Amino acid sequence: MSNKLIIFILILGIIYRLISTSGGNFLFNMDNARDMVDVREMVVLKKFRLTGPTSAIEGLFNGPAWYYLLAFPFILSGGAPYASILMEIVLWTIGGFFLLKLVGEWSSWLMLPIGIIWIASDYIVLANRYAFNPNPVILLSPLFIYLLVGYLKNRKAVFIILAWFLAGLFFNFEMNFGIFTPIIIFASVILTKNTGLFKQKGFWIGFAFFVLTLLPQVIFDLKHQFIMSKALLRHLSENSGASLNIVKRFQIISESFYNTFQATLMNHQLFTRIVLLFFIPVIYWFLKMKKRETVVCVSLLLIFIPFLGYLILPVTVNPWHLGGEMAVSLILIAYLLKKLIDGGLLNKTIAIFLTVSIIWFGLSNIGN
Repeated sequence: MSNKLIIFILILGIIYRLISTSGGNFLFNMDNARDMVDVREMVVLKKFRLTGPTSAIEGLFNGPAWYYLLAFPFILSGGAPYASILMEIVLWTIGGFFLLKLVGEWSSWLMLPIGIIWIASDYIVLANRYAFNPNPVILLSPLFIYLLVGYLKNRKAVFIILAWFLAGLFFNFEMNFGIFTPIIIFASVILTKNTGLFKQKGFWIGFAFFVLTLLPQVIFDLKHQFIMSKALLRHLSENSGASLNIVKRFQIISESFYNTFQATLMNHQLFTRIVLLFFIPVIYWFLKMKKRETVVCVSLLLIFIPFLGYLILPVTVNPWHLGGEMAVSLILIAYLLKKLIDGGLLNKTIAIFLTVSIIWFGLSNIGN
């Protein structure tokens, strides 16, 4: 039953995305044009690249993984821009499968509201409307959580090797998020009391794969007189901590997270506030528990570590930098619904209200 429901939800989402992007109804802007030109040079002129798109810091470039990923639809379609949209729909399907597998371990009924958000969320739908280098982070973060949680539970080396490799790809796609992935992995092992895993070869083989994904940028920096290192140091010196206002920074980052979370919940402000309000006691009870669920612990770390990092790092936090956090927030919404439905009559009523609201808002988005 669970697998059939997953397949049904994903097919519904694929059809919705194909219809909504058909007839050229997708975005293609200057960034997309730049990427296509760069990919064309790689494929047609055989000019292999060591860097990817420019970052928000002048002189600092993301890794080349995004261009190599774009090369697949480019080759298969002969350079048709819509092929990159189809690729992102495939990534959405992969991420959705593992997202629903994770929440389905609690209960099959949770797949329905979470699946509806994954299908209809304004923020997630936008990630399928144009090919943008941070989008794979949004779409594949559930897979990252699945691999990391699977390793912490089953201790199979293949899980952590793939998790580290995916973390390296995230660093390539969007450094503003990828920089936190090693911290998330180490913190997950430590806080779930699995420090013995540090003694396993598989963990460090995975770490080696992470380092390998960074080598193209390192080689580029060495070949160009440390242009990226100098750009990063210049940015840090010009935005030193001497002028850091932690209160103002907290307000700015909180607002960025809130606005992006609201877009994830179909842009319903009141509903977003209600969900956040109920999160407070649920997270409090979770932190007081002696035996904590691994998937919730890892999901919280993936959200709070970047949040704390953004408080002190001199970077602008845009909505596309928060894709991983927003995708993983759906796991926490499922946990919230689970805890409410396991409670008394009032809690069950609230869980039903939230579930019906999610389904109604999602179907309304699809209908519009």
